[in-house]
Amino acid sequence: MKKLTTLLVIACGVIAMAAWNIPSTAKPANGTIFRPDSAAFSIEKAKIAVTEIDKKMQNALKSGDFAGIFAYFSADAAKFPLNADAAVKKENIIPTWDRAIRTGGKDIRFVIDDISRNPGLLVESGKYEIYGNQNKLIAKGKYVRLWKPANDSWKVFK
Repeated sequence: MKKLTTLLVIACGVIAMAAWNIPSTAKPANGTIFRPDSAAFSIEKAKIAVTEIDKKMQNALKSGDFAGIFAYFSADAAKFPLNADAAVKKENIIPTWDRAIRTGGKDIRFVIDDISRNPGLLVESGKYEIYGNQNKLIAKGKYVRLWKPANDSWKVFK
């Protein structure tokens, strides 16, 4: 009986250690976020999650809440502004948004054309429009954004 108990304890320990070392395949946030390299990953759910984050970022931009905007950027994010050097790391990206707002950008809208997955990342492409005072369109174009899972949410990476 003692051997059986010992074997049972060892077996439970091995199972527990194995489970501890298996990377989580699902990191839900609001029930919609999953790691892109997971079998449970859903493009539809990822698109919904990214759209929700875009709306939160848009609201933060409208109210001038930089912390609200950058809550959705990874610490190692990079931005590649037009006619300027790349901004790498969150603290260097903030001034690029500040310039955009000072030049009249009051609202930005993203229209997602496509989202695909790459191991560890989401790849999003689409169109953007930037609006100024009186909801006047001041710029539009196309974009590609990379998202990575972090802290049970998606974060803008590039």
